[in-house]
Amino acid sequence: MVEKITQKRPLVSICIPTYNGAKTLGQTLDSILSQWNPAFELVLCDDCSTDNTLEIIRTYALKQQFIRVFQNTSNLGMDGNFRQVALHASTDFVWFSGQDDLFGEGALNKVDSVITSKPELGVIYINFSQHNHDMSQLICKSMLHIQAFHPEQLDEEKDLLFNNAGEYFSTFDAAPTFLPATIVRKEYWLDTDVTAYVGTAFIQTAVILLNMNKRPIYVITRPMIRGRIPDDRWQAEGQSYFSIMLGVMTAEALVYQDSRNPIPGHVYRKRKNLFLRNFFALVRHSKRIGMQPTEKFYKSLQIIFGRGLIYHFILCPILKMPLEYLDSVHGCYRWAREVKTL
Repeated sequence: MVEKITQKRPLVSICIPTYNGAKTLGQTLDSILSQWNPAFELVLCDDCSTDNTLEIIRTYALKQQFIRVFQNTSNLGMDGNFRQVALHASTDFVWFSGQDDLFGEGALNKVDSVITSKPELGVIYINFSQHNHDMSQLICKSMLHIQAFHPEQLDEEKDLLFNNAGEYFSTFDAAPTFLPATIVRKEYWLDTDVTAYVGTAFIQTAVILLNMNKRPIYVITRPMIRGRIPDDRWQAEGQSYFSIMLGVMTAEALVYQDSRNPIPGHVYRKRKNLFLRNFFALVRHSKRIGMQPTEKFYKSLQIIFGRGLIYHFILCPILKMPLEYLDSVHGCYRWAREVKTL
């Protein structure tokens, strides 16, 4: 499939769903505007913030005509606002961004050149680094090197092109779903029923994966996005932290059960087993910062693992266990390991 772009026009909508992001949003917008390119438009949709997020957005919009601002009439939640801002996009491609992530120098020009030369693409995935909440500490220099089966073969000077999801997953074991690192066609958002994924906080996972075999996938191997791991929002509150960590696995499980699933069995089983191995630590940490189990958590675990022995004899007992018991079990485990190494 070959499509020709005959004139310069906005190709990509950078879409930022906002909610109480006043602390970091200005930095995100500055990282975008400092390298602005007419091939883009900037779309922001605020989900009834209670801080001055909307005021910040409007201040920027008054200075730049390519910034389009929307405000939801009621709070739609994370999933709802993701979809809402995507529907406001007026271009063929949607490039999401968190309200706290940063665009590296040259990122917009790079994406412009990729889409201009290969307009038939369905997904563009950009390598990214991860940093702590104030960007003072580098946590991961290159996420692609963590996701690659053979990281030693990656060359940041050579991008990768895959014709389908099978080719992509022969190189990487994780889907391209990190918001500011993933660009997809807007039609995917229009054509995909995401009802089953609402509440997971990862409807973008469904939109990307369920459409991943429609068109080629392009991977920019040089890290050009700086992701931030904040310590004052969902990561700091047990209920939201556990819900988010459970949500990503739930979304992948729902995709895997769909007839359009592109995830190979060995890749899915690896991610599922990793989640299971980390489940005790996840529950313990989440309860330490206030998590209380809900019916939704149990239903999500059933989606992932079914209602067999693992669910009844491993997951449920751990989830129901009081924090002091979790601490005791953890202490016994550490003691046993220390004894074994003597």
